Amino acid sequence: MSPGTRVLFVAGDDRPGWVAAALESDAAGFLGTDARAEDLARAVESARSGKAYYSPAAARVVADLMTGRIPSFTGRERQVLALLCRGLSSKEIGRALGLAPKSVEAHRARMMRKARVSSAPGLVRYALEQGLCRA
Repeated sequence: MSPGTRVLFVAGDDRPGWVAAALESDAAGFLGTDARAEDLARAVESARSGKAYYSPAAARVVADLMTGRIPSFTGRERQVLALLCRGLSSKEIGRALGLAPKSVEAHRARMMRKARVSSAPGLVRYALEQGLCRA
């Protein structure tokens, strides 16, 4: 892809994990599959002019992410979460990421606090619901 190429995310829904991924990748916009032709035309025109376009539902998610109503995870936390969703133990995650198991546990505890859940299975369920990992 050439350096000036702009990317629009089109996803099946507006779950925070997908919208956050679009934001973090500096995408030119985000549309759900329920977007109308006019929305797509607006998004393409915005991308051409160097602006971002987020569907109304995605824009609400962006606002929630920015205000902290929906927690955002750091890059390392998302790496740990992805491996946790695959069923790996703290020791296995640590080995895969070059971290001590205690560091993995600290990341998990921080994510649980942010997501307001009290267990690792609850964190995985939260991640699935928010589109942060796949089943």
